[in-house]
Amino acid sequence: MYAATYLANNINTEWSTTFTTFNSAVLLIVANLIWQYFFGSGHHPFNDPDVRAFIITLVLEFIAVLAGLLLGFHYGIYLCVLGGLIGFLMPLLVYRQFIPNHVNFPHLVERLSLIIIIYFGEALVNVTQYFTRSLFRPLPLMIFVLLASLFGLYLVQSDRLINHHQHTRGFVLMYSHVFMVVAILSLTAGLDYLAAPTVNRTALWLLLTASVLTYNVYVFANGVYNHKQYRMSITTWGWLLLLVISGAAISFIFRAQTPGILSGLVLASVGEVSYFLGRFVYHQ
Repeated sequence: MYAATYLANNINTEWSTTFTTFNSAVLLIVANLIWQYFFGSGHHPFNDPDVRAFIITLVLEFIAVLAGLLLGFHYGIYLCVLGGLIGFLMPLLVYRQFIPNHVNFPHLVERLSLIIIIYFGEALVNVTQYFTRSLFRPLPLMIFVLLASLFGLYLVQSDRLINHHQHTRGFVLMYSHVFMVVAILSLTAGLDYLAAPTVNRTALWLLLTASVLTYNVYVFANGVYNHKQYRMSITTWGWLLLLVISGAAISFIFRAQTPGILSGLVLASVGEVSYFLGRFVYHQ
């Protein structure tokens, strides 16, 4: 947590000025993880293929980031980025090393759900600037409904449709949540820009639409873990695609007005969560 606080405070558009502090914090976090795997996984950590794969990944990441840090910003930046990519992508290369029975899937779903809850909470905190004056102004109401419906869609998928009692590596679940977090952060930034009249409305529409679309794609990707009776059919995919396209088109047409740029996205999101509730929950 000490290192993570430094990470958060050293992310900016001039990374050269905080390069050393940022990557020193990365090294501290990676070293901490290596220590936990070595001393928190029993007496013989290398006998466990899961632990062995993670230790090798983290050691390679540590070496790359350390080398980049020693070289300095101009050349070391490439090694530091490589280290991050190793930590992010190498588990996919050694996918077979991980044993499904070793994954506590209900616990994994719960922990990842907490991350999504935190980021939606952060999104709501960041748009409080719009919640002023009268109680039922269109813009804050639309922003809240958009965030609530997107979270509701995730809630239905993760709590009601997923089979929590299965043996799986959970890789789709883990990686999809990374992209969902990115989408929520991008959406938060887009909602913040609504208050800036100088921002190009078409570019803002594109950012908001891409964020919502990315979020939806990765929520639905977790359907591979659903109970058999809740698997998404081609018809379901068709309805969802039609909703998103229609919503994006409506928002594009009315993008000149601040509430208008949200209108179609709100309708699409409400339509999606309503469809899921009617099709998979209340239809039971």
